Amino acid sequence: MKERAFHCLKIAGVLLAAGLAYGLFVMATGWAVPCVFHKLTGLLCPGCGISRMCIALMRLDFRAAFHYHPLVMLLAPFWLYAFLTWLVSYIREGKREQTKAQKGIVLGSIVLLLIFGVVRNLV
Repeated sequence: MKERAFHCLKIAGVLLAAGLAYGLFVMATGWAVPCVFHKLTGLLCPGCGISRMCIALMRLDFRAAFHYHPLVMLLAPFWLYAFLTWLVSYIREGKREQTKAQKGIVLGSIVLLLIFGVVRNLV
């Protein structure tokens, strides 16, 4: 159990450090990775705005973060719940499979994001 917890902490630390480094780089330079889908099609993909949302969250500007991607801001608590309950199960028992509720959150989020991606391009 301790090994699994330590392993998860290491991965979380690396991901957090990478995300913060990227966010600080973008904030300092204004250079960001462009959306390939948007560059090729001129349409907004279901994820367009997530980087700007995260950078706004780094500045604790929740209003701007919601403006950049409202659906992800609304879904984030559900994702956090699904991820944390899965993580606790993995650390305690070594189980990697998701519960029905966790799978429902993931699949429901995918459907909502796809619908959002279509609707935001129609408006």
